[in-house]
Amino acid sequence: MFRCASTATWHAVILAVVGPTLVVASDANAEDIDPRGVFYHSYTGPFSAVEWIHFRQLPGENRYQFSDVRGIAPYHGQILGDGRITWDTTPRSSGTGQFTSQDNATMSLQYFGETYSSVLRRAPGTDADFLTQIQSRTAGSSSINGSWDLTITELDSANGHVIDVSTIGATAQVTDDILRLTYDDGTFFQGIFEDADHAGFRVIVPSGVTPEFDSFPDSSTSLSLNLMGDFRLLDENTISAVFLTQTRFPPGSQEQFTYSISGTRSIPAPGAMSLGALCLLVGSRRRR
Repeated sequence: MFRCASTATWHAVILAVVGPTLVVASDANAEDIDPRGVFYHSYTGPFSAVEWIHFRQLPGENRYQFSDVRGIAPYHGQILGDGRITWDTTPRSSGTGQFTSQDNATMSLQYFGETYSSVLRRAPGTDADFLTQIQSRTAGSSSINGSWDLTITELDSANGHVIDVSTIGATAQVTDDILRLTYDDGTFFQGIFEDADHAGFRVIVPSGVTPEFDSFPDSSTSLSLNLMGDFRLLDENTISAVFLTQTRFPPGSQEQFTYSISGTRSIPAPGAMSLGALCLLVGSRRRR
């Protein structure tokens, strides 16, 4: 089920894709930090808010961008392998911070002369390869086409705790570099392939402050929420994805929702089951 953010009632909107394994936080000193991806951001100061933000890699050594999804207040700067964050000083902004693991960071941000304390936690069920940009569109694998049985887990966006688990069927359709997911209740999501087995979804309304923050071209959804999504084909009979949604208004006071989805093919691909299992399936169908 999918919750209506403004009323906290439930709507029968099901996200029909599959959730990657939750990322296990690691010691920041054990390996180089990779900050790319989406984070749940809470900050306090002259005013307080929560929001989805993402880190994107920039040209140059250890250069990254930190921004809300519409690009209202982006920061550019350096994040070292040990997790140290130093944002460029501009007339508008500056800041420093520290990643304590691959999934957690704190920052002190200056924005137009005011200071904000910032806490970040990687979006539940996601990793650094979550697609926040499409660098090059690629034809998707036709093996994704067909019917899928899905388990949808709603997670608390702030801490990853399980809120609800449900199941539903869905149909996936690949057309060149576009993936369309249609659920049994008619809800749809459309995304773009960057690799044959990896697609991203991004629907942002109102549009971004600059084009780099806009929706992905040809990405769409029937939801009245902003959307970021990441879909992966794990093998011929298993798919995985996470969908992150956010209310559109008012900026800085939106609500965030997280859906991690795992799915298996309704009818396994040829060769994916034993001869005995195949005979049982055929026999069962003949008796119907």
